[in-house]
Amino acid sequence: LASLFLPLLLEACAHSARPGIAFAMHVFTAISLLVGIGELLPDAGRGHSSDGARILMLLRNDAAAQRWLAIIQLQLALERGEDPARWDETTVARATAIDDDSRDAVVARWLGYLWATERQDITAATKYLEEALAAPASASGWIRDRLFLEAAMFQAWFRDDLDRAHLWAAKIRSRKLTPAQQLRLSVALLWAQGKLFDAWEKLGDYLTLLRNVPESPSRAMAEKSAREWKEQMESRMLSRAWRAIYSVSQEVDLSAPQSAESLSK
Repeated sequence: LASLFLPLLLEACAHSARPGIAFAMHVFTAISLLVGIGELLPDAGRGHSSDGARILMLLRNDAAAQRWLAIIQLQLALERGEDPARWDETTVARATAIDDDSRDAVVARWLGYLWATERQDITAATKYLEEALAAPASASGWIRDRLFLEAAMFQAWFRDDLDRAHLWAAKIRSRKLTPAQQLRLSVALLWAQGKLFDAWEKLGDYLTLLRNVPESPSRAMAEKSAREWKEQMESRMLSRAWRAIYSVSQEVDLSAPQSAESLSK
């Protein structure tokens, strides 16, 4: 609508403008009209849907239209700072119902991944992430970088697979990462290297950085997620420490009878 109605306004103003400015306004009007007409064509190529394709989709009110509306609902919830773990499961299912390698499908699976990870549903998170990564050409550059970041984080934190984590991290356009995202990735990579205490300290730096960001729903959500991550990290560190103590005690118990037998001899 902007591409079609703006030219009418410009043409009305062009009559009173100087010749050079009027010519520039005529050229801009022509380009704007062409863009508007092009967007009205029902083109859904390369995973991107034009305005015309969206209009036809909504008129048909088919599964693709229901997916798009569900995606919009989830994106609005994310912008409001609503915890993904509390998103409606039916809406998530409707958003991820179709896997057609389109941009909508990739975005839906990205949102599904956020929902599953916040619910600690690793099986579903793995499924959504793998499906999203299967069609990177359909995703925008921003989504691709976030997918690669989450893949590196997933391999480092959940799988302790440092090599695969570095493989995914190498695909990220590093200049596109915010300082907070870079810190978050560093924490996960340190954890995968077995440097647990260093990772824990770096996570403290990440929390400090978040507190210096202006207040917003997204900051509050990131802080909540980071605090939960810290609790999980401390729990895992404690579990590993207990396992190490138990392993040492078992070795001592096994060697005790042999020592007694040698003494009796």
